[in-house]
Parts: sequence; structure tokens; C-alpha cells
Amino acid sequence: LRLIAYLGYKFNDKFLFNSEIEFEHGSTGRGGEASVEFAYLDYRLSPHLGLRGGVLLVAMGLINELHEPPTFLGTTRPLTEQLIVPSTWRESGLGVFGDLGAVAYRVYVINGLDAVGGGSSAASGFGAGGIRGGRQNGSRALAEELAGVARLDYTGVLGLTVGGSAYLGNSGQNRTVTTVGGPIDLGARTLIWEGHLAYQRRGLDLRGLFATATVDQAATINAARGLTGAASVGERLVGWYAQAGYDALRGTRTGHQLVPYVRYERVNTQDRVPSGFAANPANDRRIVSLGAAWRPIGNIAVKVDYQLQHNEARTGVDQLNANLSYLF
Repeated sequence: LRLIAYLGYKFNDKFLFNSEIEFEHGSTGRGGEASVEFAYLDYRLSPHLGLRGGVLLVAMGLINELHEPPTFLGTTRPLTEQLIVPSTWRESGLGVFGDLGAVAYRVYVINGLDAVGGGSSAASGFGAGGIRGGRQNGSRALAEELAGVARLDYTGVLGLTVGGSAYLGNSGQNRTVTTVGGPIDLGARTLIWEGHLAYQRRGLDLRGLFATATVDQAATINAARGLTGAASVGERLVGWYAQAGYDALRGTRTGHQLVPYVRYERVNTQDRVPSGFAANPANDRRIVSLGAAWRPIGNIAVKVDYQLQHNEARTGVDQLNANLSYLF
């Protein structure tokens, strides 16, 4: 159960405030939580250039900046956009944004990921399952290491968005790690990049994304976190998915949408591991999702899908999912 409340205010034609507050699992106790999804102030210098600062949604992927369930097909987000582009991903920072004709851009400087976690950090650290645990989410965020993120999107064809983004920064947060060979300064440079395409036109809904991440000093992160064997952080993570849907009610007088869809995804969070460690074959996954989304109106969606879960360890468990979502 998740409820998100939007709060925004337009001071004038130049200053605009946007925020979302999320209430998850129904309460702030018994595993529930309340958190600020984003809260930032925009200042428009011109139609082509603006300044932005606050708790920002990291400008990567197809879902992170537009993550409300009615906006995408599927009851769950693709694993690639959970484990490699770890949506929903927010960090404290500032930057510039704007449009240059058919090209939109965003460039931010933000606090870096935290590969180790613990202590005063809100992060839990990187692991065999990906870098999602390195998010600090603007909460008690360590900023000993900063990162940069840049994104470009082309929207010059009606219904089409094609673009890419990149993130680069150290994730060690100025730590020194004690190893068998002596103390080592942990830089843990992390590079994430992705390319994406979305096309929505005349009832057709197509999406595709490829993402990869590389993590330096993965063995030192393992030492800092006490990870051994197949629990190693991946030096390289790779994932991609392709998805297609079509509105079966297009052209009818109902005003509704009924979109059957299929998604195929491959993701491996241990595509390469440091020497002396092993990759867990369960982290090399293939997922096929078959489902449908019914929208009685544009901002309400009822979604059902069945996921065929495969991995190289042959331990995947298929699952049936259902989702009711709304946006206003």
C-alpha cells in the first residue's frame, strides 16, 4: 500500500516549488514509513535554461522521474530500473535544466552513492543484488563524495522519446578500509549509463531500455562489508528490457483503454565479479511478463500480469500480480 501526496506552489513566472510526500505500507510503524520523494525549487532564467536545487529525482531511465504506477505498463517496475537504475532514486543536489528545440536536457551535481553504508548513512550499501542499497535518498546523506548526472532526450517526432543519461561519482564517501594487505582508501568510482526509447501513438505503446554499471574496487567494498564468496558486489552490472502494448479499445466509444502487453527482460547484477569471488547464478535472470492494463480514465489503472521468472540457478518462482493505482 502506497499513498503519495503532491505539494507545489508557483510563486511567480520564475519561481516554482514541487514536492511529493510518500506514505508506504499504511503507517509509520510496523514497517511503514513516511518520506519525501522529492522537494526542489526551480528558477527559470529563460525558456531554455532553468536552475534547480533541493532533493532531486536523479535524471535517469524511463521510470525514475515518472514513477507513478498509472504512467507505465506492468504491475511492477522492470528489475533493470530497480537494481541498476535504482528507482525511485532521489538525492540532494543542484543543477540546470531546459529545452533546446526538440532536445530536453538536465545536468545535476548530487551527493554520491554510499557503497558501504552503516554509521550515520541512511544507505545499506552495495551487494550481490545490485547498487540499490547505495542510495542515500537525501536522508542524513554523506557528501564526502559528489557525483554528476547528465541526461538528453529527443522528442522531435510525435509520440517518440529517445535519449540517454549517465552518472559518474565515487561511492566510497572518503572511507579507509582495513584489509589483509593493509589500509586502503576506498574510492569506489561508480559509472552508470543507460539508453532508452519510448513510443506512444495511435494505441501503440513501446518501451525499451539498456543499462549498465561498473564499480571500481569491488573487492575492497566486499572487505568493508564482510562479503565473501558469491555474495560479492558486482564489478559490472547489465540489464535491458523491451516492452510492447496496444490499446484494444482504440476507436470504440467507451472512452476506456484496455492495453494487453508483454515485456521481456534480462538482468545480471554480477555480470563480472572481482578475482577470488564467485557469481551467484540466481542473479542472472530472465523475466517474461504477460498482462493487461484497464484504464477507465487516464489517471486510473487496474493492472494484472503473470511473470515467468527464470535464472541460471533454476530457482525462479513464477508469480501473479495485481495493481490498482490512481493519480490526481
